[in-house]
Amino acid sequence: MQLANQNALSSQSMKKICADSQLILQCALQNKSALKQLYKAHSIKVYHIALYRLKNKKLAEKVVRETFIEIWRIANQFNPAKERPIKWMSKITRRTAKHTQKTHNFRLINPSKNYDIIGFSPVAFSMW
Repeated sequence: MQLANQNALSSQSMKKICADSQLILQCALQNKSALKQLYKAHSIKVYHIALYRLKNKKLAEKVVRETFIEIWRIANQFNPAKERPIKWMSKITRRTAKHTQKTHNFRLINPSKNYDIIGFSPVAFSMW
């Protein structure tokens, strides 16, 4: 009985993996409906990955948006034979969160990007 349940679970998992792979491949063909379905299915997981990394709800929400934009942009690079869809999306999420974290930390250190011609920055100057 337990073995039958495990087989059924793995069969359901395989169906989900295939469905997600198809959605990503459809995104590569610029199918907006596929992106919406992918977002509905995985936005919460993506959010939790980003929140775990950033510890900031607003930044995590930004990462979710940026992640799905990136998925749309690079969907043609997805290879279902190499990796599972959720693993591929998780890597994109972590990379996006890392970039967001670096950008956010830079803004905290350097809130003004309006330098004059010689590169003077009051914030950078105050650090000396």
